[in-house]
Amino acid sequence: MSDNTADIKVSVYCLAYNHGKYIRDALNGFVSQKTDFRYEVFVHDDASTDNTAEIIREYAEKYPDIIKPVFQKENQYSKGIKIPKKYIFPLMSGKYIAVCEGDDYWCDENKLQLQYEYMEAHPECSLCVHNTKKVSTHGDELHRLSNHSGHDADYTAEDIIKADGGGLFHTSSYMYRREDRLNQPEQFTMKTAGDYPTAIYLSTIGNVHYIDKVMSVYRIGDAGSWTVRLRKNKRKLLEHYYDIYEAMNKMNAYTGGKYEAAFKYITEKYECDELYVRGELTAVLKNRTYRKWFSKKTFMTKLKLVIKWFLIKCRLYDTEDLTWTPPKK
Repeated sequence: MSDNTADIKVSVYCLAYNHGKYIRDALNGFVSQKTDFRYEVFVHDDASTDNTAEIIREYAEKYPDIIKPVFQKENQYSKGIKIPKKYIFPLMSGKYIAVCEGDDYWCDENKLQLQYEYMEAHPECSLCVHNTKKVSTHGDELHRLSNHSGHDADYTAEDIIKADGGGLFHTSSYMYRREDRLNQPEQFTMKTAGDYPTAIYLSTIGNVHYIDKVMSVYRIGDAGSWTVRLRKNKRKLLEHYYDIYEAMNKMNAYTGGKYEAAFKYITEKYECDELYVRGELTAVLKNRTYRKWFSKKTFMTKLKLVIKWFLIKCRLYDTEDLTWTPPKK
């Protein structure tokens, strides 16, 4: 292969932190891709304290034309730095970008080829995704993320907004044009998440095409994952909800209210979730909109809210993490 990066068609990025138990699956998924074009994979280790960096170095030495490591001496995520924008995007040369976190992996060797061919044949497509299966940290298969009975589909911006980031497809299935991602307006950003606002933006500038073929695996339940850590810290969770409120309002304004109904739909959901986290059962039941969202929750979720509400009323519940309030504008 030539050292010239001009013929690289797809650039992949993988964010890793303490993924020593899982990173080999991700790396094997990268290097096993069968393509008729060149691709590169930037694997960013955010100062892991386990053996993640050591494993990445091993693969970079074995597959220098594919694996391109980026190592940090200090954790950048904890500093609030947008890692892809600062450390990865400037290094990329591909026409397209694909994504996979270090604890997830690709399970189909034709993934990149299939998505590349579709996007090349459909310039109106701004985001190409596919089905993903969920597995536990023990390797137990749970279920597919989507179920279209073998049919491909196209999603609208309203679909993406109302799906709340992960209801239709997973980040490990993303492929989009690098130029579009680099031109993503500041209004389509969030402090606490990157994939959801990106999907919304891309859905407003083109078509989102879904391939109903399982080509990646989403690992859930790891104690160090962003989702698990967030839900253990109620204050951070409330900050995340406020981040969503702000982002949705900015996106709605930027798009001139074209998708206002969808943005309202998702913000109402998070308003209800905020009340749930705070244990404010009375406020939920007094509001017809919030009652609608509450009715969709499982019996156990409803029961937990009733118990939390009772414990808070009796001052038997530690509410320290629930005292966070949005900053003044």
